[in-house]
Amino acid sequence: MVEKGSGKLADSLVFNIDRFVSNLDKIGFVDSNFDLTFFQVGIDVNSKQIVRRKAAPRYIEFYLKQKNNTSIDFDKNYLLLMTKGNAPFYNQDFSTGHAGINLSSYMELGITYSRPLLENLTAGLRLKALFGHFNFNTKKFAFGLTGQHHDNVLDISADVHLRMSGSIDVTLNPDGFVEGLSFDPLSNLFNIKNPGIAFDLGVVYEFLPNLRFGASINDVGKIWWTNETKQLAVNTSYQFEPFDFSQLIENENNDSLEMWLNDTTDSLKDTFGLTKTYASYSERLPFSFNTSLQYEINSFFDLGLLFTHRVAQNFQYSNLILSANLGIYDFFSLSPVLGLQSGGYFIGCSTSFRIDSLQFALAINDVQGLVNPAKIKGLGGSFGMSYIFPLKRRK
Repeated sequence: MVEKGSGKLADSLVFNIDRFVSNLDKIGFVDSNFDLTFFQVGIDVNSKQIVRRKAAPRYIEFYLKQKNNTSIDFDKNYLLLMTKGNAPFYNQDFSTGHAGINLSSYMELGITYSRPLLENLTAGLRLKALFGHFNFNTKKFAFGLTGQHHDNVLDISADVHLRMSGSIDVTLNPDGFVEGLSFDPLSNLFNIKNPGIAFDLGVVYEFLPNLRFGASINDVGKIWWTNETKQLAVNTSYQFEPFDFSQLIENENNDSLEMWLNDTTDSLKDTFGLTKTYASYSERLPFSFNTSLQYEINSFFDLGLLFTHRVAQNFQYSNLILSANLGIYDFFSLSPVLGLQSGGYFIGCSTSFRIDSLQFALAINDVQGLVNPAKIKGLGGSFGMSYIFPLKRRK
């Protein structure tokens, strides 16, 4: 959609809507995630015995983080209707398809436990308690248009179902139309009245001392939204009959236009008014499945291959990522990555460095988009800081 301009706009970025629509898949989507870790504590159990090969290594971790998920998906027909109008689809059944919006914010408290099951097989399980803050989603959001030439009318249908919980509220007027919208995200930061559960499960198998295979499934679970819930819905159809302007030509004092406007307005109010209820609902989390292969060339350098498949509420997508990982002892690492996805590729990079017990990590998943926004594929990044507590074992 964004490209470098030409001519007088050669030094600018311009929006090319027609190019964007023509290159768009049947379903377009935007998927964004923001995590903030408040604390994370990992304990390596029996590390001294592990070195001596007398006991299997075990790892336990506790953490608390804030998670915010935003996903938007839309049928290509929505953009066709906005850019070309309904003329190309007149006298035929036209449906916009579904348009989905899902905004969720919740707290995640988790515990992780991993240990070897066999000599070359290690498994890990993470259990999560979830506390929903707020949610807004469109369970249904679709419209239909059918023009009938012989009767000169337009049939309009609507199937809309909106659900929300927390500090989001929509005020309706007596006719069922939206009158006001309020949103206070800070008021529900410590809300624990929307419970949820989830889990991650992963395994690592060591084929050779320098070749490992991993597989995991993440965020399998749901949240029950029960606090301050609101649902808005309408499922109806309406036949629009245009005004016959020949009546005004024949009689200038004809008040038929005013009558038609009043009748049409009243009919629209009666037909498309929303109904508001306060029922609870549940929403599953977007989950992902990952597989990886790591080949260690030496103690400083290894190659990695990662396949990820993410399943959201109304869409899913996959990435294949190749990485080269350079580590210099325990204080510095650098990992350039090449990712392949539907419609192209992206280049990213991650790095980490350690100063005594303090460790920093930085990752950017689209270096090209950061340097040149006209080539953006899906810019994202992360930054983390951790402190390692050196605990001495009693003799």
